[in-house]
Amino acid sequence: MISALTPSRGRPDLLERAIASLYDTASDPGNVEVLVRYDNDDLSVLEAAEVCGLNWDHPWIDIIGEPHGYTGMATYYNELAATASGDWLLIFNDDALMQTPGWDAIIESRGPGLKNLSIDNNHGRAYACFPCVPKRWFDI
Repeated sequence: MISALTPSRGRPDLLERAIASLYDTASDPGNVEVLVRYDNDDLSVLEAAEVCGLNWDHPWIDIIGEPHGYTGMATYYNELAATASGDWLLIFNDDALMQTPGWDAIIESRGPGLKNLSIDNNHGRAYACFPCVPKRWFDI
């Protein structure tokens, strides 16, 4: 399984597109979990999903906590990684769109020898870096 770690703040419309792009381009969406971390002073993600009636077609796991701000991004990713159940951790932004068809199969095909994988072709920029690393690195 691959865990996409996605902090978000105040951009539920972009987050919905980001989540959909991950699942829509995956060759096995059932092997992908998306974890979303948002701040307890910004409930726009939940409000959008529950109150505004956004159509969240894909499963996702939400984690709420204290705000850390932009300089605390590492803390957000660490919180998400600690909760992840996948063998792989994909760092992914809430305003990104996955454009690589079968990206999950590419990751899985690399096996335990994979050191770092940066999926290419994101927003027209070759090799925009959304690193994917083995979860065991985080666990160690």
